[in-house]
Amino acid sequence: MSTQSPWQKRRGIFVLASIGAALLATFAALADTPLPAAWKHWHYSRAIELPPSDSMRLASVVAPDDAFRRSLDRLPDLRVIDDQAQETPFVIRIREGVNTIPYSENNARYLRIHILDGAQQFWVAGANVFHKTVTPPERVSLSQSFARAAPSTPQRSAWIADLDANATPVSEVRFEVAPPAEFIRTVEIFASDDGRKWSRFAQGEIYRYYQDKISQEQLQVSIPFGGAQARYWKVEVVNGNDAPLDGVTLHLSAVPRHIVFEQQPGRTYRLLYGQSRAGAPEYDLEKRLNAQQQDAAVAGQLGPEEINSGWVDPRPWTETHDIFLWLVLLVAVALLGYAAVRSLQRSAATPDA
Repeated sequence: MSTQSPWQKRRGIFVLASIGAALLATFAALADTPLPAAWKHWHYSRAIELPPSDSMRLASVVAPDDAFRRSLDRLPDLRVIDDQAQETPFVIRIREGVNTIPYSENNARYLRIHILDGAQQFWVAGANVFHKTVTPPERVSLSQSFARAAPSTPQRSAWIADLDANATPVSEVRFEVAPPAEFIRTVEIFASDDGRKWSRFAQGEIYRYYQDKISQEQLQVSIPFGGAQARYWKVEVVNGNDAPLDGVTLHLSAVPRHIVFEQQPGRTYRLLYGQSRAGAPEYDLEKRLNAQQQDAAVAGQLGPEEINSGWVDPRPWTETHDIFLWLVLLVAVALLGYAAVRSLQRSAATPDA
């Protein structure tokens, strides 16, 4: 059985310490990476990981939750740059669905339509028949749990969820209601940043009932305009004089933001965000691409968030050094006071004519 000498043990400890220091330096470099000078006002970035390509093609990544937390509403400061620090045009693709009146597909030769208006004849100049395919909206569930809460009136049921650090805009509230209940209930959705002051963001209906042996069901309420950001979400169901619904489970969903851009051969790319003074960019790429082209983009992945070590605050000097302005104001007030006192002293020392 061999034993190590004290020198060998010290040498082994030194090697391990050196390896540890190198690893720490590597991680520090990954977490604190300078951006090109042209992008010094952007605080955060992530590498876009894509398979190489020999020709130009469309690529996309999903905007991370960190971008919503670090940026202003609607992500106006989002940018994509390549390894030559050149700005790369992009499109934010949101796969939302549309409201439709359902009609079962068939290949019948004749189609008859009844327009019911008992007061008078409804004149129709013409009609067109066409085939339309509707793509369901894309949704991802947010990690949260709802807890029972005190409703605003006794004839309601209420639940509250705390999203905490999740900053992704909420686009939909989905219900699970234990069968076989039949119901039609109004739903109101509220949001708050502090859990005390609430704003109503959406109103809709959920229902489940049978009509002529055909099931009618809708168990989700959408939040318009692409969703909204808030920490706290409260959902109230208006029961009226009916008994509250049993076995209710609520889920919040979001619509992913796909960032679609043109990947050029031999180039690498980076996603930038965190610039409080940047306005939303305008590119003609959106006009050149249709939905099918955007949906066919090659999906990439985002690397870990990195801090720009060369970051420069984009705010004016007067905003970043407001204490100096207070000092200037105090000095100005003191000088005015001193001038006023001196003026009174001179007036008192001057004899009356």
